[in-house]
Amino acid sequence: MIVDDEVDFTQNLKYMFEMMGCEAYAAVDTEEGWRLFHEVGPDSCVIDVHLTGSDHDGIEFLQMIRQANKTIRCVILSCEDDVRCRKAADAAGVAGYVEKPVIDYKSFIDFVIGE
Repeated sequence: MIVDDEVDFTQNLKYMFEMMGCEAYAAVDTEEGWRLFHEVGPDSCVIDVHLTGSDHDGIEFLQMIRQANKTIRCVILSCEDDVRCRKAADAAGVAGYVEKPVIDYKSFIDFVIGE
């Protein structure tokens, strides 16, 4: 599952996951992401830190997911290297913190799915 407010990036990333044989779902805000999380029960989740127009930022959304599911693999995406965000993500049990832009999609997707 991908939660990112950049629609073009989100659709492109979803397409790349599907091209690698993964079932992928995309949301542009945390409300839609929360609904998808409960409907499809994803194995992994990619969450943008800055989610314009959402009730929660990416770190808060990660914390919500962690309260509901302690084992799902979550990766945070950000366009900046913010030490406070990294620490908060680490405290919430994130598998990784990746800076945008994603250049090597195959390696990124392999990392997200845990290969």
